[in-house]
Amino acid sequence: MPRLSLSKGVVAGLQSGVMESLERARQGRTAAWRYLICTPMALTLTTVMAAAVILPSLLLGLLPKDFAAALTDPGRPIPFFAATGVMFGLLNLGFILAVRRIHAKSFQNVVGRWVWRDVVSGVFVWAAGLTMLLLVDYRLDPAGFGIGSFKNIGLVALTAVLGLGFQTFAEEYVFRGYITQGLLLWFKTPWIAAVTSGLAFGALHLPNGLPQAANALVFGCVLARLAIAGNGIGFTFGIHFINNLFAALGVVSTDDLFTGGVGLFTQHTPALIWWDVASSSFALVAIAALRLCWPVRRATRSAREPN
Repeated sequence: MPRLSLSKGVVAGLQSGVMESLERARQGRTAAWRYLICTPMALTLTTVMAAAVILPSLLLGLLPKDFAAALTDPGRPIPFFAATGVMFGLLNLGFILAVRRIHAKSFQNVVGRWVWRDVVSGVFVWAAGLTMLLLVDYRLDPAGFGIGSFKNIGLVALTAVLGLGFQTFAEEYVFRGYITQGLLLWFKTPWIAAVTSGLAFGALHLPNGLPQAANALVFGCVLARLAIAGNGIGFTFGIHFINNLFAALGVVSTDDLFTGGVGLFTQHTPALIWWDVASSSFALVAIAALRLCWPVRRATRSAREPN
C-alpha cells in the first residue's frame, strides 16, 4: 500500500502546477527583447483601435460628447461601466494581437487552463470572504453604513457585469497571464515571479491612493501564485470579477474608485481603511493556502488508499 506524506504531497502538488505553467510559458518565441517591445506595441494597437471605434461613434452621436469624462465618473454608472468595458476590451484585444505577432503565442496559451467550475468557485469563495469582512466592518463601525441608491439598478447591474467582466478579464490576461508567464520563464521560481507580478499590479494602482495600491500589491501577488499553481486564470478571474463587482454594486465605499456610484449599500469608514487592507489581505492569503493545498490533500488521501 503506497503512502505519501503530507509534506511531500504538498511539494509534489505545487511543483506539478509550476511545471505545467513553465512548460506553457516556454511555448512560442520567448526571447527577452520580445517582452520589451510587446507591451508598447499592444498599447499602440489599443490607441489606434480606440480612435477607430470611438471617434466615428462620437461623430455619429452614438456616444456622449463627454465620453472621456464618463470613464472617471461612477456617478453616471451606465456610461461609466460601458466606457470601462469598451476601453478594457480594446486593451485586451491589443495585447492578444501583439502577443500573437511578437511571441507567436495563442490566446489559449496565455489564458491557460480555463474551467468554468474554477471561475464559479473563485466567485463564490471570495464573495463569502467579502461578506464576512463586511460584517466585521459593520460590527466595528455600524454608523458608517447606509442604504444606497436603487435608481435603474437592473440596467446598472447588467452594464456593470459586462463592463467589469471585460475589465477584469483584460487585467487577468495581461498580469496573471502574459506578465506572470514571462516572469516565471525568467526567474523559474514561482514565488519570485508572483511577487514581481504583484509589484507591477500594485504600482498600476498607485494613482488610486496608497491603501488601494497596497491592497492591489497583495492581491496581485496571491492571484499570480494561484494562476501559476492552477496553470491558468479561471479561478483568479472569478475572484477578481466578484471583488470589483462587490465594490461597484454591493457596498460602494466613499474612499475608493467607485465613490458616488449606484449600489445596494454605502460605506464611509475612513478609520478602517488600513484595517480593511490588512484583513482582506489575510483572508485572501488564507483562501489561497486552502486552494493550493486542497488538490494535494485529495491526492494524499488517494495515495493512502489500498489498491
